[in-house]
Amino acid sequence: MTEEFLVLGRPPRPPRRGRWAGRGPRIAVAAALAGLVGWAVWHGVADKPGATPRHPATPPVPGSTETGFIAHDPPAVPYLRSGTLISPDGRAVGIPDGSWTDFTELADGRLVLVQQKSLTVVGRQRRSYGLDGAITSRPDGAAVAWTGTDGRVRRLDTGSAEPVVVPGGRQLSPACRGIRIDGRPEPGWQTCDRDGGLLSPDGTYFASVGSVSVTLAPRADITAGVSTAFLGVVLDAVWEDDGHLLVVVVAADEARLMRVGVIGDTEDLIAPVRGANDRTRPVLVLPATAMQP
Repeated sequence: MTEEFLVLGRPPRPPRRGRWAGRGPRIAVAAALAGLVGWAVWHGVADKPGATPRHPATPPVPGSTETGFIAHDPPAVPYLRSGTLISPDGRAVGIPDGSWTDFTELADGRLVLVQQKSLTVVGRQRRSYGLDGAITSRPDGAAVAWTGTDGRVRRLDTGSAEPVVVPGGRQLSPACRGIRIDGRPEPGWQTCDRDGGLLSPDGTYFASVGSVSVTLAPRADITAGVSTAFLGVVLDAVWEDDGHLLVVVVAADEARLMRVGVIGDTEDLIAPVRGANDRTRPVLVLPATAMQP
């Protein structure tokens, strides 16, 4: 059995829409909600729901913003686009060439890039390390941790040049990832990112991310979830804030970055990025977890 942690905090912000925001489908998909209910009850993040859903189940339909309209508000978290790091303020910085599949930023300005079996820390100097699995990063950017190819957990702290081995450390997955040391949870390491059963930063909502759809549901009433289906494959997802999920959707040779609200509203955030056919070199990558204030 895996172990998860919840991050409880501020209430969700009201849904945000850009000038060209589309109104996505507001539907409940029975199969997705059943999986969501089972996950939440099994992992203890919600009580067993009643037998009658609040909304009737209807088939999923494509998000209406797959028409080329671009949102007025840019993404509030950084992302990688075709070898470039794009910051929320629009600043673009080139990154080393590689088949990057994940990344995170440290508070001291260093960038941690992940590809198969290795990670690279980019700052004044560039250092690479063996990797077995995924990274776990603190939401405040104070540190990042990973399991090396020797099976030992290492952590790299802000301001430290080299990682250190964490005796008795173990990464947790898949939902709200964190670290345990000698069986005890380490404060500050709880993160909720793209893994199954994503929890919003304040713990109010969680998401089930499927291959072609996402379902966002309030923790207090799982059966009231809203599902949004896409004309493509969902390759990446991360919470942007308490009420919005960012997703990367790929169809044919194009990758789209979209925002999905908890009421089902959807927005395209950038123009489609070409070159998505090569799945070993993603053209759009979202962070391992978004830094929270």
